[in-house]
Amino acid sequence: MIRIALLIPLCCGFVALPIQDVANRSRTDRVPDDGRGGWLDLGANNLGVLPSGRQVMAGVPFEIPPDGDENARNCIVLGRTGPEELRWTLPEGVSERRLYLLHARGSVGTPAPETVGEIVLGYADGSSVPNAVRTMADVADWMTGRGGDNAARAWSEYNGASQASMYVSSFGLKEGATLTSVTFRANGAAPWMIAAASAAERLPIRPLGRCLE
Repeated sequence: MIRIALLIPLCCGFVALPIQDVANRSRTDRVPDDGRGGWLDLGANNLGVLPSGRQVMAGVPFEIPPDGDENARNCIVLGRTGPEELRWTLPEGVSERRLYLLHARGSVGTPAPETVGEIVLGYADGSSVPNAVRTMADVADWMTGRGGDNAARAWSEYNGASQASMYVSSFGLKEGATLTSVTFRANGAAPWMIAAASAAERLPIRPLGRCLE
């Protein structure tokens, strides 16, 4: 699946990669396990409480798509409950130094998979660089609240069924090169959910405090 994303400047040194241009799923759901709902098809246990619009998560600005019903397209869900791969084409290119994601993985029990997939960064010079997305390092479970070295817990709220959390992760971009595509490639080990993305210079990420067990 190939989609084109138009870039939105957020502020000095930032651009948003608007998820609504490439989204395949809604953050909300009404009926669990009906094969038609949004998020992870868990009914009321969904991400509908995530705030939309211009938001700063863990110190990183994002443009989160508008709310909507279960037929809206305002997030990406890959693997198990969604397609295995989604490729963005960035017609304007991105020259900032890092890619920031607001994302999480679905619950899969113990032991957790080593990775959920990879991000392949494509550049104008024809090169491409894969980045593994490692469990509890680059992404974490949306219902545990425990982040990792490169998965800062950035938002958490009770959705009426469970405590939902999302994480900010940072991936370096090739110095001196222009980013022209981003491919999210799941490996099927766990659902991988992406709510927003931005490109920026290097920022200090500020996670929320550790949640109570």
